[in-house]
Amino acid sequence: FASAQFKETTIMGELRMDTATTHARVDFEKIECHENARWNNGLFNDKLVVRACHFFKFATWCNCLFKDHFALPSSRFDGEVALDGTVFEEKVFFQDTNMDSLCIRGTTFHKYWDCERLHIRGQMLCQGSTFEEPVSFSFMETEGHGRISFNAVFKAPVDFYRATLRGPVWFLGTQFQDVSFVNTTFDGQVFFSFDPNTLRERNRRR
Repeated sequence: FASAQFKETTIMGELRMDTATTHARVDFEKIECHENARWNNGLFNDKLVVRACHFFKFATWCNCLFKDHFALPSSRFDGEVALDGTVFEEKVFFQDTNMDSLCIRGTTFHKYWDCERLHIRGQMLCQGSTFEEPVSFSFMETEGHGRISFNAVFKAPVDFYRATLRGPVWFLGTQFQDVSFVNTTFDGQVFFSFDPNTLRERNRRR
């Protein structure tokens, strides 16, 4: 793509943009996608903004390289969102985003990740990933219908200000440099262990 804009568009079939390369900003605004959406193995040289969209099934951005901003503001995902193996070289914005579940495994965030008011209905698996810059989970909310796990390396401050995390939450093997739980609500069991040996032993026994 040199540039592209999709606005107030309905996609009844599957959206496939695997191995796409973009050279200018791409915008999706107020679109409905009724089947799976795939952007795997893509190279995004400019911004990708998915604003106020509704995805009825899963959406994946796996094994991608983002060289500019990635944003999903005010979008709704009724299926899983997967970002496995992706590298984000610039800021990532998930403000006011509503997801069924979120999987971030083996992913690298080189810049700030803003998840203010992110809403998760099911599981959130943040595993084996690295966050080089600050992360905000302020006002984030989970409904408690799945596991919430933060087995990741956070090299900069992480803020859970006024977050509400329902159901069990795991911080097993998590590496924090600076974490804040001011006015955070945990409505369920919380498991803390910052020893990586604990996580390896637990996984061995499963």
